[in-house]
Amino acid sequence: MGYDGMNDMNFFSPYNSKRAKKDIEKPVIFIKGLAVLVLIGIIAYGAFNHLSIRRLGKEINALNTELEAVRKDPRLEGIMAMEKEAALLKEDLSGLYALDKYIESRDTINEFLLEAIRVNTPAELFLDAMQMNQHSIKLEGKSKDKESIALFEHNLREDEGLEKVFVSRVTNENEYYSFYMDIELKGEMPSGAETGKQ
Repeated sequence: MGYDGMNDMNFFSPYNSKRAKKDIEKPVIFIKGLAVLVLIGIIAYGAFNHLSIRRLGKEINALNTELEAVRKDPRLEGIMAMEKEAALLKEDLSGLYALDKYIESRDTINEFLLEAIRVNTPAELFLDAMQMNQHSIKLEGKSKDKESIALFEHNLREDEGLEKVFVSRVTNENEYYSFYMDIELKGEMPSGAETGKQ
């Protein structure tokens, strides 16, 4: 008997196809398992976010309730009114400070200038009247002699806060000499105050 005409019988072929099926199913099961895990993760993350948002919503509602209670407190109106008043006072104070600085900067006849006139006045001379503005001073006075008037004029010319000093008129009245003196002020006094001369 020959084996030529016979078909080969494979008794293991059913087992071989089961093994091939198992080899294909392993990656599919892994992919399905991974997809399930991702889906569970997304659902868990969404649930966590939902719970967090609800918790924050409750906290916001509680804060809003507290805020409304504070707003309705009658003391709050008083505090806000006092804050507004304090702000207005602060504004007024800064305005007054600026005004004071401006007045001080425009003050031409200040204590330094008056002191300069007093210090430079000779003993034999006295002043009757003084007229002042931002740019000049006019003096009227009497002296026992002309030399005292000349010395007074000279001393004032030497003062650094005065620009021009000149005696406009001297008259002899009884035992005294009456004089009129004009003084022009410099642009800035020794104290740093401007005279307003521009």
